[in-house]
Parts: sequence; C-alpha cells; structure tokens
Amino acid sequence: PVAEAAIAVVDTPVEAEPAAPVESDLTQIKGIGPKLQAELNGLGLITVAQLAAYDDTQVAQLSEAMTSFKDRPIRNDWVGQAKALTS
Repeated sequence: PVAEAAIAVVDTPVEAEPAAPVESDLTQIKGIGPKLQAELNGLGLITVAQLAAYDDTQVAQLSEAMTSFKDRPIRNDWVGQAKALTS
C-alpha cells in the first residue's frame, strides 16, 4: 500500500501555473506601458492593488526613483486609477 501511494503521487499530473492575476497588469493604468511596468516592477511595485494603497509620500518616492516620466504618477493620478480598478 505504501508503494502504491508513492506511485500515485508520482503519476499525478502537475498543473500549469495559473496566469498572473489581472491586478498585477500595471498597464491598465493610463501612462504605464510595458517598458514602464518593467521599471516599476524593478522598483518593487508589482500590483495595481499595491499602487492603490500608496500614500502621497510613497508616490513622491516612486516618482523620484523612476528614470523617466517622473511626474507621471501624480499627473495621471495613478493611485486614483488603481483605486478605481480595485474597487
């Protein structure tokens, strides 16, 4: 019986990893394209929900850390857009 259980575990097919949740697609936010999303991911911003929780200080820090379009998080109200997408 133990050997049969071990074989059953080995024979169980491995499911493919689920697709990334839609909320992690930062390109849903106006002003964020694929290249900027990659940069934001490198800065630790991964999900729309995470962005929705940012306060003014975090937005300012994010803007300062970005290599280009530093005013875009504020000008395009990324936090407001993220809140609308997650509600």
